[in-house]
Amino acid sequence: MSVVMENFTIPAQGATEQTKLKWLSHALQVSREFVETQPSFRQALAARDRLSNAKQDPNTTDIKFIGKLAREVVATLANVRPRSSFSSDNPKFAPYAEALDKCHKARWNSTFVDRKIKEVVQHALTGRGFISPTWEPNFWGPGKGEIGLNVHGVEDVFPFLCPKDGDIQRAYATFIRNEVPVNDAWAAWPDRQRDIVPDRVSATWLGKVKAVASKYLSPLLRSVNKPKGLEQSFPSVDIFYAYVRDGAVNTTGDYVQMGTEGAVWSYRVPSLGQMIPLRANDASGNPLYREATERDALLYPNRRLIIFTATAVLYDGPSFWWHGKVPLVEFDFYKWSWDYMSTTVVQELLPIESLYNRMTTSIAELAEVRLDPPLQYDNTAHTPAEMKALNLRKRGARIGVNMSLGETIKTLMSPDFYNPPQWVITFTEKLPQFAKDFIGLPNMEAIVKAGQMPATDTVDKILASNGAIITDHAREMERSLFKLAMMTRDLFFEFYTTARRFQLFGSDGLTPQDFDYEPGLMIPDRMEGEPEGSPSQYSMAERARHYLHNFTFSIVPNSVYQVTDMQRQMLMLQLWRDGRFPMDPRTVAEALNIPNFGKDIDGTVIERWMQFQKLTMDLQQALQADAQQAQQQQVLGALMSQLMGGQERAGRPSSGQAPPRMEERSDGQGGTRTVISESD
Repeated sequence: MSVVMENFTIPAQGATEQTKLKWLSHALQVSREFVETQPSFRQALAARDRLSNAKQDPNTTDIKFIGKLAREVVATLANVRPRSSFSSDNPKFAPYAEALDKCHKARWNSTFVDRKIKEVVQHALTGRGFISPTWEPNFWGPGKGEIGLNVHGVEDVFPFLCPKDGDIQRAYATFIRNEVPVNDAWAAWPDRQRDIVPDRVSATWLGKVKAVASKYLSPLLRSVNKPKGLEQSFPSVDIFYAYVRDGAVNTTGDYVQMGTEGAVWSYRVPSLGQMIPLRANDASGNPLYREATERDALLYPNRRLIIFTATAVLYDGPSFWWHGKVPLVEFDFYKWSWDYMSTTVVQELLPIESLYNRMTTSIAELAEVRLDPPLQYDNTAHTPAEMKALNLRKRGARIGVNMSLGETIKTLMSPDFYNPPQWVITFTEKLPQFAKDFIGLPNMEAIVKAGQMPATDTVDKILASNGAIITDHAREMERSLFKLAMMTRDLFFEFYTTARRFQLFGSDGLTPQDFDYEPGLMIPDRMEGEPEGSPSQYSMAERARHYLHNFTFSIVPNSVYQVTDMQRQMLMLQLWRDGRFPMDPRTVAEALNIPNFGKDIDGTVIERWMQFQKLTMDLQQALQADAQQAQQQQVLGALMSQLMGGQERAGRPSSGQAPPRMEERSDGQGGTRTVISESD
């Protein structure tokens, strides 16, 4: 029994490097055998070769309509626009949920997440695809990090001791393979360059490049054996990331520091039975304590991570990620519940494409024979050389014959023999459409078009008749997007600093409580119940584990392809136009995806409506006040005009020829009057 435990339980962190490499090599071999013996695994690789223009049958035409269908399916399934948001049930955390939501939407647009979705859907179409969200410290340049997404296929992910449902999160260990140029590995671990040995002299992704390059090399280059040099120019190494559910417990009797001290993922682990603070005080104000349980004393609550190659262990310690999961989200659309990976739809279509190519080849051959049919001739009238040179399809062909001998050249079969029956042509023409129907592509296209139609009854009819498959795809996509968002949620809190949020959104990306929280991050600087003004007894990672559960991500069901979204938008407009339903314009603008509408009103829909009513009343009062003021000014102006118009001004108009000065002039009645003169 002890031998079995050793084979299926990872050695402790303090074991020798060779001991750990031996166990990792054994577990990886078992995991690879599990994946590579799946019925769909080799079909997935064959399907990719076909989509990458590998010729199926050299003796037939090679019309790759599967490639076109696959591109249409990928474009449809990857065109996701879900109605989603982060939220918190605790009103105290609402500003942080809003900041989190802004981070999520800004990153989706700026990092082209939809393109990564397209890549993983391509893998899912041939079996199973995975997206791995990680923090890339140099994403935008040296020292300018961002959450990156790496896409993996079934040949890169190997679960060890996987449960029946194929959930890699519940496997004892999961291996993620990253094949990189050996120079990149040396740069990442400069102190282990001598221990990192290339696994191959040519990277696997160069296989097709070599074939194409060799095809177009000049004869001179081929003569000096350049293709061999190409094969030996790009050595690569497999870097494996093993995420292990190691249940090791601290029994040392004291705290153990895990991870590099000062790193955001580092933390301290109490010993089993050690007295730890309870985050509460007694009546006298003294802190209360309790004994650490086995859960408290776990050395790897967020999993153990081992980074290794075939020849070296490069890292062994706690996982870098606060979410505590294997950083993988699976995407599959055609998986049976009893299989580990999805059925390869492309492989199922290959017989249809092969039949189509055989049929078109036969029709093409009949057409060619029809144009140049087999002939029989009188060998006493024509020589073999004459018949070989004769080309009846060439204009101006001439041959001399003795007409008295009768017909000396004729076809073996009637020309109609070479005309394919109409049913053969019809059958062949319908094969591509049959393939489209087989994978449900018309249903997908109909639903996507329905999302652009203004008539609700039309949407309902299409959903009722064609919506089952696309609804299933939508729910699968939404489940994967939910898992991805929950992982990136923790990465936002772990790595998005105040400076980063301010760079993205200005002051709108900050919250009033930023200064009360861990400097630069949205994590509280102390646990609830801990006294103010003193350092927390918990590490940032420990506080994060407790704090992150206040936020969740939600997607409106079936909104990923904007079908229910269109129905919801039309309902919102109808309620708004009716006027009797208490709804504000900001809620309508958000439903219609109108950006930069403004945020003068906030809260629940009822609260927003009440604020909008008050704003409307204030605006009407202000407009009425402005109108009254303008009317008063108009009346005053009219009165002044009447007064000025009813009394003639004495003298002539001012000329403006000189600075104004006062003068005494005759009033015409024997007296004087004072005037202002501007004349010389």
